[in-house]
Amino acid sequence: MYDKLLVTSIGLEKKEALWAIAQEYRNFAKQWPGQYQLVQKVKLWKSDETKELSEQIIGIFSKTLQKYALTEDEAIHFIRTLRSYLHVRDG
Repeated sequence: MYDKLLVTSIGLEKKEALWAIAQEYRNFAKQWPGQYQLVQKVKLWKSDETKELSEQIIGIFSKTLQKYALTEDEAIHFIRTLRSYLHVRDG
């Protein structure tokens, strides 16, 4: 997921970057539902490597939001809200 989000956001900024990341996030969830479910269960992970990867995924969202001059708290809440919205299942 990290690689796909990173590649899709290269060269894009603000709304275009957020839209591309959101689409890729949903595409990953649809294409790899089992892996997507595992990504959502970070608190169960025992490996520091997988926890770091999760933080890197959040970092892609955070970097994209830097152009919006949000506070750190505002950015965190935005990311949580966006990911929750993207998590909604179809149908």
